[in-house]
Amino acid sequence: MNKRDISTFFNNSTQRSANYMNNEKQYLKPKEAADLLKLKPQTLTYWRFTKQGPPYHKIGDGVKARVIYEAAALHEWVASRKTTF
Repeated sequence: MNKRDISTFFNNSTQRSANYMNNEKQYLKPKEAADLLKLKPQTLTYWRFTKQGPPYHKIGDGVKARVIYEAAALHEWVASRKTTF
C-alpha cells in the first residue's frame, strides 16, 4: 500500500460506510466512530484511556500510533449494551 492508497483510505469515509453494507471489513477513524455513536471524540479517547468502550486497533507505536475502529465491532458493541426494563 503506497502513501496515496493510505491517504485515500483515511479520507474516504463515505465509501467505507457504503462498503460496510457490502460485508467488507471497514475501519473508521475516531472522529467517524464518534459520529456513528453520536458521541464526542473525546469520549472515545477517555474510554480508551480507562480501558472502557468499544474495541479498537492501534496502528504503529507510541504517541503517534493511529487508532481505528472496525465498523462491525462498533455495531456489535452497541447491540451488546441493549437493556430491557
